[in-house]
Amino acid sequence: MISVHPYILRAVYQWICDTNLTPQILVDTDNLEVVVPKEYIENGHIILNIGPTAVRDLVLGDEYIMFNARFGGRFREISVPISCVQAIYARESNQGLSLAQFDMEQSHEAGDKSSKEKNVSVSDTDTQRKAKSKPSLKIVK
Repeated sequence: MISVHPYILRAVYQWICDTNLTPQILVDTDNLEVVVPKEYIENGHIILNIGPTAVRDLVLGDEYIMFNARFGGRFREISVPISCVQAIYARESNQGLSLAQFDMEQSHEAGDKSSKEKNVSVSDTDTQRKAKSKPSLKIVK
């Protein structure tokens, strides 16, 4: 199944830009494929401003986010795998989206699919747990 992350990132990015706010992403830098200035990493994470006035040549691709940006007055090439982006939000309002909830939805749906294929019934405790959990968005296909 194709990941929903790049589509969600592009949609939220567009919404933030349309509201004249500054889009930022929270990136987990533990992955070796993340190319960011090491001196700006704190506790294994970095927050990147990806607003139109802050970056050049922004590409919000299906597998990577790539752009050029100034750090300490020097242009640097930045490359971040989509899987390492943990959240996208507006700097001014902190409104945005954590992508972790979509990981849970996808793994939950994959679990439902495999249990249906095996004709395994869902127990009452699982149903009760789902009823008590926080409301979330559901992807409809």
